[in-house]
Amino acid sequence: MDVQGAAKAPGDPMSAQDSRFEAEAKYRALVEQIPGVVYLDPVDVNADSIFVSPQLRDLIGVDPKDWIADHDCWGDHIIRTTSFALGMNTCIRTRTMFR
Repeated sequence: MDVQGAAKAPGDPMSAQDSRFEAEAKYRALVEQIPGVVYLDPVDVNADSIFVSPQLRDLIGVDPKDWIADHDCWGDHIIRTTSFALGMNTCIRTRTMFR
């Protein structure tokens, strides 16, 4: 009889791989459920994100894949948003139409 695997008895410790898989699944569920953006940036001189949670799309309208691919995405987004807000503020103060 050829045995290809062994069943674990209840109470046997999880393998390191099983433990890592379970921890990653819990972390992913947490990150995808919280009402905020979670990001992961390496500690280096570049401003490169290696992970951005899906909530980014809902909160600021930028796809996480675009965010990661475009190194200037944050700066461009802030400039567009700030320019729009300043333009609207000026229109409100001067009671003119926004163009």
